[in-house]
Amino acid sequence: MNRSELQAMAQRELERQRKFRCRLLCCASTLCLSSGSSAVQAELQKIINADALDAEVETVSTGCMGPCSRGPLVILQMDGEKDVVYQRVTPEQARRILDKHVRDNTTNSLDEHILPPDWPFFTKQTKIVLANSGLMDPERLEDYVARWVSA
Repeated sequence: MNRSELQAMAQRELERQRKFRCRLLCCASTLCLSSGSSAVQAELQKIINADALDAEVETVSTGCMGPCSRGPLVILQMDGEKDVVYQRVTPEQARRILDKHVRDNTTNSLDEHILPPDWPFFTKQTKIVLANSGLMDPERLEDYVARWVSA
């Protein structure tokens, strides 16, 4: 695969991702899995399928997001908005996240479950090697290539 083919792949992936109004990135690392992240993602996907939201909402399993003691973690990405990191998410909270952001179409978050971006864990580090670990699907080459090209 040459550079132009990789760029074309990246462009297709970025366009695919942009079609979603909302993306929910679910941590699938060991500690989040042991804390119930697979049940959280399953609940999100069940609701998305039941309500036929799959054309506008996507769930993505990701690598480690960092603060494992706060898991399960879910990052909410909405077009034109800053990412919101939800901590200690349960299946019930996952339903509330979808209700609030997708059904009610509001950018107001569930404040009591947000992990603030100025939390010391985030502000006292600079990720280099694992900078995109919690932001992409480790099983999709297209996601890696899209991050590489857009960087």
